Formats: sequence, structure tokens, C-alpha cells
Amino acid sequence: MSQHITRNTARAIGSKLTLENVIHDKANSEFYVKLDQDKAVLQYSLSDGQGIIDMQHTVVPPVFRGMGVAKLLAETAFEFAVQNRYQMKLTCWYLQEYLEKNPKKEYQELVLNKEDEILNVDWMIMENNDHSKKSLAITVNGVDKVPPPVSVTLFGLSLDSWSTSAQFMTVSSGVMACYLIYGYIQERMFLIKGFKQYGWYLTLIQFGYYTIFGAIEMQLKNPNARKRRVPIRVYSIIAFLTVATIGLSNTSLGYLNYPTQVIFKSCKLIPVMIGGVLIQGKKYTIADVLAASLMCVGLVLFTLADSKVSPNFDYFGIILISLALCADAAIGNVQEKAMKGYNGTNLEMVFYSFSIGFVYIFLGLFLTNQLVPAFKFCSQKVWLIYGLAAILSFTGYLGVNMVLTLVRVFGALMAVTVTTFRKALTVVLSFLFFEKPFTIQYVWSGLIVMLGIGLNIYKKNKVVIDNWISNKLRRSKLFKQKSVAEQVLLKV
Repeated sequence: MSQHITRNTARAIGSKLTLENVIHDKANSEFYVKLDQDKAVLQYSLSDGQGIIDMQHTVVPPVFRGMGVAKLLAETAFEFAVQNRYQMKLTCWYLQEYLEKNPKKEYQELVLNKEDEILNVDWMIMENNDHSKKSLAITVNGVDKVPPPVSVTLFGLSLDSWSTSAQFMTVSSGVMACYLIYGYIQERMFLIKGFKQYGWYLTLIQFGYYTIFGAIEMQLKNPNARKRRVPIRVYSIIAFLTVATIGLSNTSLGYLNYPTQVIFKSCKLIPVMIGGVLIQGKKYTIADVLAASLMCVGLVLFTLADSKVSPNFDYFGIILISLALCADAAIGNVQEKAMKGYNGTNLEMVFYSFSIGFVYIFLGLFLTNQLVPAFKFCSQKVWLIYGLAAILSFTGYLGVNMVLTLVRVFGALMAVTVTTFRKALTVVLSFLFFEKPFTIQYVWSGLIVMLGIGLNIYKKNKVVIDNWISNKLRRSKLFKQKSVAEQVLLKV
């Protein structure tokens, strides 16, 4: 076996290897290279019906590592995917690193992003022996796999003993409650007489609270997280985008109705697609284009309605919220790259992004002579303004953490569904709680936007949704068949 080979012998064997030495064993779904009496292997699974190749594992005998053997396997597998136009799902961490070091356009076009990964999922509720705990069974390429149970903790309280439905209702209700309170407080603050011009000062206060919350959570959960992994220069970029997202969004409320701001923030797909086309040369499906078009039409109609009936409407607010939307669309890509490239943590990301952002805003307000006037104004209503800002920041911070829990435990589809419903409910409650002009055009233009969002959600999760629906229909048919059988037995 290869472990008995000396390092020098292994080096001599490795130096002679080329792409021609890589063998494709289609029967066993693997690429391999013979290494004396052993071999290096790249294993994959192929879904011909969906045109997806999942590259799962790359294994090289220890004595042959560091000699470029894995690189040969990776290059061969990638070229195989390119030749057959297979979309690539890179489950193997080494192949993810190989792509980062070899970002060829033909590779990038075929790699599935996390949000686009398609699994053949069969949603089956499986009862454990105690008939109290439920889990999700996933069928991947015909093989049933039950993932290990995910620990669910909320504010230090373990929910592991609860049923799946109880966990979901608790977490999703928490998300709804936090963000509904957040939206109410945010709109309430901008109704304080004279406060509309101090949106950036509110952002400064929020960033200060977020920094404090992040530092406390780091200390309580993981003191080692204080050892920074991501370079400051990267956090400087992330902090700038975070400041632009939240600051411009807050400031836009001085010029727009709150519902208009929420509708715009729901349409991040539009700048994402524009950036994908202009920067990366991406091509989108008809469903993507249709979803973005529906959002654009809905936004235009909603904005026109707002401009006709709202006395506070100003097109400068549209510019501000549009710029905030672009920054929000960009920040996800930068954060993901930093998390993957440097193995950063959520806690570290929150603390450094908001602490550096706090410095940015403070300097900006100071240099533009806006800091002192804002401070004097807020000093006249200390408990009202700083108290509401504390609630706003606390609910926003908790909301983010609960959304992350929702994604981790129940998946991105359920998280997006809950947050989208929350935004729709926020708009409705805004009209109920705060007096403002209303026109029926708000309703149907908002529904057009929601239709575009729904189409986008369905497109990204088509297989999951289709399988869930078919499973429900299958159960319904079985129930009906059972009922008929029972009726026959009763007659007999």
C-alpha cells in the first residue's frame, strides 16, 4: 500500500503524472489516478434528469499530498462538466478552493450558488420511537439520507425537546414580532416633529447599540471569537456597504411613506440581476426576467400612487432607497466571500462591521457639521428618542439572529416565505396604525410586486416546492382511497 512508500518515491511518481493519467470510471462515478498499489479518487454523483453533477469527495493518500494530484483530478472533473454542460455543485471543500484559485469563466457559469442548488427532496415527516420528535428525510439521487438533528436554541432556551411544528411556530413568530415592532418603532420615530432630517444620526445610534450587543454576545458565547480572522481591509468594505444600506434606508424615510420604502426593499432581485449582467456577464432565465419585470412594474405603479396622494413624497427618497438597495445587493456577496475565504464567524462579522461603520458615520457627521445639531435636538427628548432607538436596535438585532436560526434549521425557502409575509403585513399595519392617504392603486401595485417575489421564490426552489405539493396530493389521494375502503368495509 502507498503508506509504505517513502516520500521521495512518492514525489518521483507524482512528478510524472499528467492529465492523461486520470481515469474516468463512469460505472462507479469517480475519477481516479493509480498511485503504485493505491489510488487518488474524486467521487461524484450525476443527476442526468436535472443536468447536475455533485462533486462530493476528493481523497489523496497522505504520502502523495501536496504534489498536485488533487489538482489533476479537479481539472479533469471540471472539464468533464464543461464538455457536457453539467451544472456543478461543489460539495467537496477542496474543489471550492480550486475554483477560487482557477476562476475560469466557463467554470463560473456552471457552478450552482447556494441559493440555486437543487435537491430532489421528498418532504417526509418521520416519527421517532417516542413519537414526539420529528425530522426531515431527504432523498438525494434516489438515496435516502436523514440529516443529524439540528440543535435549536432561542435566547439560551433549548427547543430540542419540542416538536418540529412547535419549533417552527416559535421561531417564525419571533421573527414576525421582532420585525413588526422594528417597523412600527422606525416609522414612529420619523413622525417625531423635526426628526426627519436626522436619519444618519439614528443610524449612528443603531450602529453603537449593535456594536455593544455584538461585543456582549461574543463574550458570552465564544470569547475566542475576539481573535479576528478576516482582515480589517475587508471589514472596511463590508462596513461601508452596511452603512450605505442602513443609513440610506433610514434617511429615505424623510422623503417617502414607510410602505413605499418596504416595497422597494423587497425587490433586491432587480439590482442583483443588473449587477450580474453588467459585472459577471450572467444570463438569466425567462422566469428571472419575468419576476424582475413584475417587480419593476409594481414599483413604478406603487411609486406613482404615492406621488399622487402622499404630501411627504419626494423623488430624492426614491434615489436614496434605490442606492440602499444596490448596497444591500452587493453586501451579501462580499460577506459570503469573506466568511468562506477566511473562515469568519457571524459574531465577528456583526461586531467589526458595525463598530467600523460607527466610526465612518461619526466622522461623516462630524466633518459635515451635522453631529452637534443632531445631538442637541435629541438631547431635548432623551428618553423618547434614545429609548425608541434602543428598542429599534434590540428588536433588529434579535430579528437577524432568529432569521439565521430559521435558515439553519428549516431552510432558506421557509425563511424567505416568513420574511416576505412579514413585509406584506408590515405594509398593511402601517396603514392601520399611522394615518396616511390611501388609494386602491397601492393594493394592486403591491400585489404585482408580491407576484414577482413569489415567482422568484418558486423559481429558486422549484424542485422542493413541486415535491412538497406532489407529496401532499399523494397523501390526499391515499386518504380518499382509505375513506372509500372504510365505507366498503362498513357496508360488508
